[in-house]
Amino acid sequence: MCLAHLHVVAVLPGDSPVKPRSPRTCWCATLFLLPLKRFLLCSANGTDHSQGSDMQYSTNHTHVGKCVVMNNQCFSGLLERHGTEEDEKVLRDTFEGLGFTLQVERNLTARDMLRVLESVSREDHSERSCFVCVVLSHGDEGHILGTDGKAVPVGKLSATLTARRCPSLWGKPKLFFVQACRGQEYDCGVQTDSVVEREPCVTFCEAPEEDFLCGYSTPPGYFSWRNQATGSVYIRGLCLMLEQHSSLEMTRILTRVNQWVALNFESQTGHQSSSGKKQMPCVVSRLTKELYLRHRPRFERGSVPTSNNLE
Repeated sequence: MCLAHLHVVAVLPGDSPVKPRSPRTCWCATLFLLPLKRFLLCSANGTDHSQGSDMQYSTNHTHVGKCVVMNNQCFSGLLERHGTEEDEKVLRDTFEGLGFTLQVERNLTARDMLRVLESVSREDHSERSCFVCVVLSHGDEGHILGTDGKAVPVGKLSATLTARRCPSLWGKPKLFFVQACRGQEYDCGVQTDSVVEREPCVTFCEAPEEDFLCGYSTPPGYFSWRNQATGSVYIRGLCLMLEQHSSLEMTRILTRVNQWVALNFESQTGHQSSSGKKQMPCVVSRLTKELYLRHRPRFERGSVPTSNNLE
């Protein structure tokens, strides 16, 4: 087919499609667009008045949802992740405040992390509006490390909750937040959640189908920061923005997380090669609707953790 002569014809209700005249020297394909079920009627300010709740995930279920926190601190052959207990505390405060049922799992092997989510997939989520999983661990690009040092692809974790494996979460938002390095070790004198000389591994798509969102503390290939006393800058920013801007749509909240981390954080390690560094979170979204988790903040949490550790 010659793409230069591909005709696209929009067919409106009541119209009869008319095939365009084909060029003399090239076979021509015509693509007919089926009539839309409804047309978006937007006001001058861009507000959609036709879809109503069709553009938002339902939050009318009995329960907001379950939040699973997988917190790996002690590893075999790797440095302990000091400060991660602070991340767990702030996550508990925030997500319980949002109405989630919290399930905390600590120090899991790679296989155990999969087992936790496989168990969640067998639960009945019919009366839950959404699902959240937060992973705190060592990591590398595309992978999370279990306490046994073995890697599990991020996409393999999220794939346990696809519509086929977890029908009761079909059509509902499933959010994954990952606090871990996504690159190689930065400085041999600084603690890091990255691992050197990783074996090549098959990678999985982070969001295996629609209605998934994966938030990362850092883009692929980069390290992530954690303070031994106050926890990680990403988790602190995520929880702070969820509390302060809970009336906003989720992707707008995560944009504020990006801004807060990018503008407020700078590493202070005592090493010239790793001080003065910045961090930029990253989001991969396949949400098909807007997600609102409305919540009245119970308290302010605005301090910015300085960091002396790489993730």
